[in-house]
Amino acid sequence: MGVILSDEHPIHSGYVTAGPGAEPGYDMHFGLEMGIVLSGRMRRHWRTWRTDLEAGQVWFCGIWERHGWEVVTPSCRHLVLVLLPKVLLHARFEENPDLDWMAAFTVPPQQRPQANGEQRGLLLSVVERFDEFLAPDAPERPIALELLTLELLLVLLTGWAPRSHRYRSWLELHYEAVNQAVGTALRAHRPLATAKAARACGMSPRAFTQAFEGLMGISFSKFALRSRLSGAAAQLRETDDAVSVVAAQWGFPHTGHFQRVFREHYGVSAITHRQHALGRAEAR
Repeated sequence: MGVILSDEHPIHSGYVTAGPGAEPGYDMHFGLEMGIVLSGRMRRHWRTWRTDLEAGQVWFCGIWERHGWEVVTPSCRHLVLVLLPKVLLHARFEENPDLDWMAAFTVPPQQRPQANGEQRGLLLSVVERFDEFLAPDAPERPIALELLTLELLLVLLTGWAPRSHRYRSWLELHYEAVNQAVGTALRAHRPLATAKAARACGMSPRAFTQAFEGLMGISFSKFALRSRLSGAAAQLRETDDAVSVVAAQWGFPHTGHFQRVFREHYGVSAITHRQHALGRAEAR
């Protein structure tokens, strides 16, 4: 799903209905993704794992995490939520201040929470309440989507053992610095060294690395690289620029290296990625 998130609209939600395709589709984006299958069955792919999901089951995708999907029944309907990490990093309730809302997105895919029989019914009942808030002009939309998203997560986190909270309070002290580094990386068209980002945030490289990985669930170097790849992928989809031109504009002077890295993260070559995008546009 191609979505634009902003501080004013930090959560995007929408229903998708799809049928089987010839091959899996792959994506990678900054926003966290959570999806719930409402009917039919689909198969989700990560780098080293895949699983089939049916009604009431969920999937999670972390920051810049390559993920793929394919529908395995004639029709599959699902709800997709894409949100800025700050929505969860800022979530805190006095009754349980140590609850780590990000954990479900940062542990390995096979360890992420999954709905059991009773939880599936609870999740689907929460999803039914999304309908009245999906209209763009609904005045309560931003806060309603945030509360409903947290409610969905809370159902799944109940009884699930997330990662350790050893550094949570220390990490929160450095949230603004990490957020500054995120913004810098998202605007960069050239490689950005971790040490340089740390200096810009007034932190030592070691402290910055610990804080960034602890909060975002990904190293800064990978975050910065995948941000540039995402920008290059968007340019491939939206322009007719040659692959060599796109690569150079996003800080990859050697086209061969760009092609290898692009395929590693998107699962297809840059040219194939462009062709798939054109095919989807023509289908619409």
